[in-house]
Amino acid sequence: MSLKLGTSIYTYLWDLPIEEALKHVADMGFKYIEIMCTPPHVWMKGMDRQDRRALRKVLETNQLELVSVNPSYGSNTNFASTLPEIRDFSVSLVKDAIELTHEIGGQLVIAVPGSLHPLMPAPFEMAWQWSREGIAQCYVHVPYYKLESGTDAEAEGKCSSGAGTRTPT
Repeated sequence: MSLKLGTSIYTYLWDLPIEEALKHVADMGFKYIEIMCTPPHVWMKGMDRQDRRALRKVLETNQLELVSVNPSYGSNTNFASTLPEIRDFSVSLVKDAIELTHEIGGQLVIAVPGSLHPLMPAPFEMAWQWSREGIAQCYVHVPYYKLESGTDAEAEGKCSSGAGTRTPT
């Protein structure tokens, strides 16, 4: 297997619209890219089907292979938050990213477990459990997509109702 070099368009977030950023990286010779799901480039909750089709067309026109979609950093997902509302919002964002990734031809969604609060962190095991539960909810959300677990949650049965390889029903 040969090594593949790609890039993220994160660096273009405030400098170019996503269409121009994608063209620019393609013109530089990149083929493999990561898209960060954060405004002003890609905000899943503000994209309708037509916007998603247009984004897929831009990727295809520029012969770019979407390796990953990352909703974690720009949107501040945090499955490990002590606040259930933040954990729920994080699940919602990753679910949206899974749908978006499928619709625009991506291969992978990056789901970062989250971070502990610097002043009043929850015990690590508790935060880790919240993270695992949140990620498991993301797997359950899309039973008609093929999903492959990138965590040990499936092996330990934490995502048994939705993790692992799933095929359309």
